[in-house]
Amino acid sequence: MHDQECLSNLEAYDYWSMDAENEIRLLTVYPADSPTDPLSCSLTHHSRRSAPEYEALSYTWGDRELPKTVICDGRRLEVTANCESALRTLRSAGASVVWVDAICIDQGDASERSSQVAIKGEIFRHAKRTLIYLGEIGEVDDRGVFEVSRGDARLEGEGVEGVGPGRWIDEPRRR
Repeated sequence: MHDQECLSNLEAYDYWSMDAENEIRLLTVYPADSPTDPLSCSLTHHSRRSAPEYEALSYTWGDRELPKTVICDGRRLEVTANCESALRTLRSAGASVVWVDAICIDQGDASERSSQVAIKGEIFRHAKRTLIYLGEIGEVDDRGVFEVSRGDARLEGEGVEGVGPGRWIDEPRRR
């Protein structure tokens, strides 16, 4: 098992460039023996038109000052604590292929970020389902849940349900 010190010794993750107008990256989250094992994942590029089935994750980024580390393709990738918590919850729920904006978009490349944000709605529409992570139990009050459910017309009256050990809104895709 890796601890934070071991993880910090890994080489930093470098994004491969992609055609940001015609491709997306998808994150594969690998299972673990223990919920406390480090998150291990890989990123792959796919044509927007022929991407495999995936789930899209929406969450609040949270504090960027105290990043957490995940292992991506054998390298160190820093994410916010909220992102790490959401990915751990997804891993425990059995999800494997997801689109997560903070990871699947190279945040250090302004041109890519701009192109990908422009197609973000399409990315969410083509997902098998959209998962909205609201934080760990006890971290989110009822007002936060209300704002998310009232702020998105697609969720109102659509039988949105909570899943997983954290706080979720789960919206299955209707095709």
